[in-house]
Amino acid sequence: MKYSTLLFDVYEKEESLKQTTQVLEADTNCCQIVVACRQEDLWKYAIKPTSKTMYVAMLEEKYPSLLNALKAIVSENVLIFDLEKESSLEDIPMILEALEKAPAVHKGNCCGFDTRLILFTLQKALEEQLDLHAYLDAIQTYADSPVVEL
Repeated sequence: MKYSTLLFDVYEKEESLKQTTQVLEADTNCCQIVVACRQEDLWKYAIKPTSKTMYVAMLEEKYPSLLNALKAIVSENVLIFDLEKESSLEDIPMILEALEKAPAVHKGNCCGFDTRLILFTLQKALEEQLDLHAYLDAIQTYADSPVVEL
């Protein structure tokens, strides 16, 4: 299954970002890597472009930034990684398999979504000013199907 990846809030996580993007660049199923980073880091990362990687600037607020970055995603499925935690890239095949049965999946530091689902629910949550503690709150509030925990 083809997928895109969103690496979000990568400030001060350069080594983890480098390792993660190298693995994802080599994965033939990963068609795109979107990295959301601070405006002042944008040029630092973009100076060494790769074929799959796109850098987008984060806004002041976290969830509008996530929505902005999601708008750059081109594939039907997106994996969002939290680089705060130890990267578990070996879980990607299991997450993609689960995405064939459910539109929202969570395991460790990664969430997998049908891209349209996360875009719609996050947009709705922001429009209605839902108090989000995590972007999964938008899915749990507005989606008809639950987030599958692996």
